[in-house]
Amino acid sequence: MTGIYRIAEKNIEITSLYEQVHIMCREYQTEGSPDLTVEITEPDIAVERQYGDAYSEEYLETLAVYRRIAEAMPQWDTVLFHGSSVAVDNCAYIFTAPSGTGKSTHVSLWRDLLKERAVMINDDKPLIRISEDSVTVFGTPWNGKHHLGENIAVPLKAICFLGRGKENAIFPVSSSEAYLRMLHQVYRPADSLNMRKTLGLMDRLCHQVAFYRLACNMDISAAVLSYETMSKEKHKMKLSKDFIVHKTDRETILVPIGGTGFSGIMKGNSTLGDILTLLGEDISEDALLKAMMDQYDAPETVIARDVAKALSELRAIGALDE
Repeated sequence: MTGIYRIAEKNIEITSLYEQVHIMCREYQTEGSPDLTVEITEPDIAVERQYGDAYSEEYLETLAVYRRIAEAMPQWDTVLFHGSSVAVDNCAYIFTAPSGTGKSTHVSLWRDLLKERAVMINDDKPLIRISEDSVTVFGTPWNGKHHLGENIAVPLKAICFLGRGKENAIFPVSSSEAYLRMLHQVYRPADSLNMRKTLGLMDRLCHQVAFYRLACNMDISAAVLSYETMSKEKHKMKLSKDFIVHKTDRETILVPIGGTGFSGIMKGNSTLGDILTLLGEDISEDALLKAMMDQYDAPETVIARDVAKALSELRAIGALDE
């Protein structure tokens, strides 16, 4: 059996032994020349048998097809990612975690909270294209046991690493931490060249979207917290042009030029110097905290405290343009 399907903006010709994969993909059916040809044989199905003898040959073949697609996709800057993805107001959000943690449950809370504004893209294994200047999440027929997803493509705004907690709390995640966490969730091709490409795409992804770590319970308040944090337009700030930064061997000094209403000086260590350097350009508080976490190997709570203290002092003397 053979069919051509449009998945992640590529025409994929699938030749299978059983009909089930074609039933799955019927909403993606298209015509034209294939960009990728996938032909499944008995040995391909046998590879999927590692997941247990309880599954039918037909189901295992669907896994074999998606494996072949995932193996090839990095050549088009696209990877398979394990997570539940939802779109709100044309922005995509992905929640990822080890199986059984509750990512699908959390996304269902978003759907309860946001009603028709929340549209499922893929509840299990979306494809993500990471180009030089944009990141896009694609729905696919492989969308989890509840078959929640749509044949849509949506710009990705944020990825959240989900964990359980008695109290709801959400924090930005540094690029280095995000990279390591993502390696546990992205499909790793067997081909070494495509694996190297995947590693490069993960590095590119780290610099294009926001990352968060969410500790949550299963109450609707967890969805309120994560949605309000991840979706809001980030407030930008910048060091006022009426202040000059001077660095000595031991300390950083912030001096007003004059006429600011503040006649003293502000002194601090290299941490203050790095914060002031980052404030040389428009930056959000989340981005500032993330950049500091990338730079310093210190507990998240310590860095967050230092950043909050510095910003509070800068606001008090009128040194920030916001």
